[in-house]
Amino acid sequence: MSIIDHILERKWRIAAELPHEEVAMLIHCVTLKFRDSASAADIETFAQAVAALPGRLDFPIRTRQGRDLGERPANADYAIVTEFETLEDFNAYLVHPAHLALPREPVESMQSVQFRVKVPDA
Repeated sequence: MSIIDHILERKWRIAAELPHEEVAMLIHCVTLKFRDSASAADIETFAQAVAALPGRLDFPIRTRQGRDLGERPANADYAIVTEFETLEDFNAYLVHPAHLALPREPVESMQSVQFRVKVPDA
């Protein structure tokens, strides 16, 4: 089993364990380290692919991303924060071809966490 398959299997297991109550918003945070061999062009290609995701999906997401500021040596190199309206959208995202097509060659390691937030009443 590849590392990507292992990560996706783990994400499915975690998502399945979340209560299926109505979710105001689900936040998916990913931090990653790039390989030492990743070039500036590799990282830019990765960033552009992440930025293109909202237009390639058939459900709404909001994505923000950026490089670490370099203030702490132990930090990850990059972070992506994606907002989903429902748990079902998040589950669909995990297996969506646009998500699976993100360039993974420059990525050495990745950590993620999902959590819920309530949207304040308008």
